[in-house]
Amino acid sequence: MGFSGRIFQSSGNPVGSIKLNFILAGLNIDRAPVEVLECVAVPTHSLKIHLERLATHAGGGVILSTCNRTEIYSVAGDPEVGVRQLKEFIDAVSEHAGISGIGDFIYTKTGDEVAEHLFGVAAGLQSVALGES
Repeated sequence: MGFSGRIFQSSGNPVGSIKLNFILAGLNIDRAPVEVLECVAVPTHSLKIHLERLATHAGGGVILSTCNRTEIYSVAGDPEVGVRQLKEFIDAVSEHAGISGIGDFIYTKTGDEVAEHLFGVAAGLQSVALGES
């Protein structure tokens, strides 16, 4: 799953088109210890700065952070490059908090899997207590 879009110059003239793919990188309670989750959690008061850093590092995205998960959703022309950038961003957040080497805990998804996963999270199917959202 992805979408195609057209790229425009500031004058409004079309430059070309690009296919963007949905991508996700994250950690949850099933894959990472609580200590790691606490280091990558994004509290509301620091969300703006994290989103600004994400925009600089990986072109932007959406951060979903709860007590049991931190996930970053984005789009990329090249999903492999985009996923690598998201993983690097999560690594940088954890290193800033004093924990390094969390790469093995990070899961990634691309394309249709991203939408399926997000709907499962929103419906509470991915929660510790089934149905909790």
